[in-house]
Amino acid sequence: CFRPLFLCYMTRGYWAVTVSPDEVLIFDDQSTDETRELISNYMEKYNLYNWVINVNECNKGWRRNFVEGIAQARGELVFPCDQDDIWLPNKIEESLNIMKDQKINVLVSHLYLFYEGKKSKMYPGKSDKKVSQISLTKNFMRIAFPGCVYCVRKEFADKCINYWKETFPHDALFWRMSMFEGSLYVYRQPLIKWRRHFDSTFTVEAKNSHSLEIKKQELIYNDEVVSAIENYLIDSNIIDEKKKKILHGAKVWNDYRKDLLLNHNFFAALKILGYLNYYATIKRYFLDVYLVIFKK
Repeated sequence: CFRPLFLCYMTRGYWAVTVSPDEVLIFDDQSTDETRELISNYMEKYNLYNWVINVNECNKGWRRNFVEGIAQARGELVFPCDQDDIWLPNKIEESLNIMKDQKINVLVSHLYLFYEGKKSKMYPGKSDKKVSQISLTKNFMRIAFPGCVYCVRKEFADKCINYWKETFPHDALFWRMSMFEGSLYVYRQPLIKWRRHFDSTFTVEAKNSHSLEIKKQELIYNDEVVSAIENYLIDSNIIDEKKKKILHGAKVWNDYRKDLLLNHNFFAALKILGYLNYYATIKRYFLDVYLVIFKK
């Protein structure tokens, strides 16, 4: 039988579910508001003895906080969660039924996207309640679903964490490793309402990423990602020619970007045209060129 674990970064959500989690782990990364008191009072009021709130001794940052929290999970399945998303009542039950298929290590689902005061929108589009594999593509750097819709097999998560680096978001790590492994699947049915904030840490980081200095850091990150995937595949004895070719192409693409962004070699921009499929979006290619021209 499965023992699901609901893992929170910081949460004060509540829900009525068809299947309850065995345990709820909450990791407060040195919040400066009344989060701890609110959660503790809520746990006491409703006798939530399977909830645990951990307060970090120092601020770890959201990446380390998630990864170290997941490492503490005891369930067979882990459900990462953000601050105040709304789970639909059948989220755990639906996920458990699908995860009985042992070939699935990471399951993502469709969602309802909404900003406060605005009508929710189904993402990424029409749903049909089907489960399908997400195939390996050259733009594996693009993470198509947020971590709050993930259901991750704990054994797989522990294995991936061995290759984690400080710059790796937990969802990106699980997405890429499972994509290369062939164990990444999507349930084309919304299971949560994803609440978006204009001032969230992730949103702020994304807004600040359009600078030449950040792009230089991204180049280092890309090299680390490719190296981690290579090591994971070799250690797991699942690498093949297709995977080798895609990883080699990613290295060449990133080297050309280095030549463009670091050396301002515009001939590299022409060479990159043969590797556009490695970008998360084509717009990022034009951003690279723009930054070199106007942000010297």
